Amino acid sequence: MKFKRKDGLTACQRLITALTGCAPEELLPLDAEKEKQVVGLFNCLTERQREVIVGRCGFGRDRWQSQDELSLILDISATRVQQLEKKALRKLRQDSFLRHLGPVTLPQQKRSTTNCLDLTIEELEGLSERAHNALKNGNIKYVRELVQQPEEHMLRTYRFGRKTVSEIKAVLAPMNLSLGMQLDEQGRIMGPSLPAYFPE
Repeated sequence: MKFKRKDGLTACQRLITALTGCAPEELLPLDAEKEKQVVGLFNCLTERQREVIVGRCGFGRDRWQSQDELSLILDISATRVQQLEKKALRKLRQDSFLRHLGPVTLPQQKRSTTNCLDLTIEELEGLSERAHNALKNGNIKYVRELVQQPEEHMLRTYRFGRKTVSEIKAVLAPMNLSLGMQLDEQGRIMGPSLPAYFPE
């Protein structure tokens, strides 16, 4: 999670941006009741994972804490804090944590396409464990890397099954993204790619 010191966000909003990859302007307003519900929904986390998420987002305090600050408070390494943070966010996504709160962000099709390109694969909503593992094995970490892969390239080179590729396409579609797109030097979408050459 990367936050600015004076971002003007609540702890709950920081957590939602980390879980969804949304920009702050793509968040829907949260009422006070929903804000109070959040910490009570951390049941799927271990005690140490809860401590990290609470500190990193700033629940119950006047500001969020860096990984280095938490490593001193919890007497563990900053690397361990980072690991706990990633595992906690992964658990919250798999536990459909946000579903308990109701709508908290604009629909994916209304979000900025550029922001969607900057999502990590773990932040993609609706991606199964099977598809996630396939992308991880293909060393594809970000959506911008994923959309530049032609479908046939994924089937031939990475040995993805057609069912997995279809699932990935279905997840990308609401964001107006697809496989085989071209990005310019500034990372902006140019359009679908030309037929690709597939190395053996």
